[in-house]
Amino acid sequence: MKNHYQTLGLHSSASSDEIRRAYRILARRYHPDLNPGQINAERFRNISEAHEVLSDAQKRASYDTQIESLQSEHLNRGFAAFERSQSRRSGASSKRASQTAAQFTSKTNRSKSTASQTDAQPPPNKKMRKVTDHFRDLLRNAVGLTAKQPQQESRRPVSTAEVRGVAKVSVIEVSVSIHDAILGVKKAIEIPEPEGQRKLSVRIPAGVKNGSVIRLRAKNSPGEDIVLIVRVAAHPFLSIHSRGLVAEVPITIQEAVIGANISVPTLEEPVSIKIPAGSQSGTEIRLKNRGIISKDGGRGDLFIRLLIKVPDSPEAVGLKQLTSELEKYYSTAVRQDFPKSLAE
Repeated sequence: MKNHYQTLGLHSSASSDEIRRAYRILARRYHPDLNPGQINAERFRNISEAHEVLSDAQKRASYDTQIESLQSEHLNRGFAAFERSQSRRSGASSKRASQTAAQFTSKTNRSKSTASQTDAQPPPNKKMRKVTDHFRDLLRNAVGLTAKQPQQESRRPVSTAEVRGVAKVSVIEVSVSIHDAILGVKKAIEIPEPEGQRKLSVRIPAGVKNGSVIRLRAKNSPGEDIVLIVRVAAHPFLSIHSRGLVAEVPITIQEAVIGANISVPTLEEPVSIKIPAGSQSGTEIRLKNRGIISKDGGRGDLFIRLLIKVPDSPEAVGLKQLTSELEKYYSTAVRQDFPKSLAE
């Protein structure tokens, strides 16, 4: 079954606005008419199908029910396999214990027989009998042969949350756009309760990355912690990394070969940067203090990642002949350092 949320780069808690925004971005990126020469038809059909299902409230509810049923089925199978493995381990342990008990009983009987047949040896003193009895008790405890022990006082198991002084922990996944992740945003979340959904407003700080975990203490519910798992929606050219904000900027072959000065966007006004001659796709230009503003007032960096874009005009007559001329200017084979297998 197709995962429509994954197709749009969203989580199942995404709002209608987030679904619509993600669809618009991906449709522009993968529409065959807007990207001639690229094989995007199948990808675009999946994006359209995902939007059709998730943008309709009834279709989305039915789809969510099917997804939850499949996940529950997989989970049940996993638990069943785990229980079978535990049962096999328990059976093996019991068998080993029985064998050890039999060996111990056999040795004890042989010892008694030998003792009854040998009258020349003096009887063991009280100290020796005490040590021997103690050793026997330890061995019987080890193989599970001890008599029933007196019942101990029953104690209620203490949960991890109670040990930490927390009565309840609510784990919620929150989906945010890349712009909300950059600037920070207030989000309304819903916590399922027996009497219905409980709505809360939470603050997502600026600079969160996909998978970030945020722990909050509920103001109106003493002893309750709220754990937020942040899912950042995919963006055509922006991403947040541990080193800072990364923006992918396309450049022409000529700009890459001979260098150029170009204008690039930032979180404020555009700035001019210099592309070094001979730049490759993936080359990054660091703009200090142009990234995300943290809650303490500090400022991260912005990295401009250059991506060389090949001409795609249908009127590019003679393009093949021109590019064939470029081949002779490579000093080495471009893939000579690549392994034959990615597993190497």
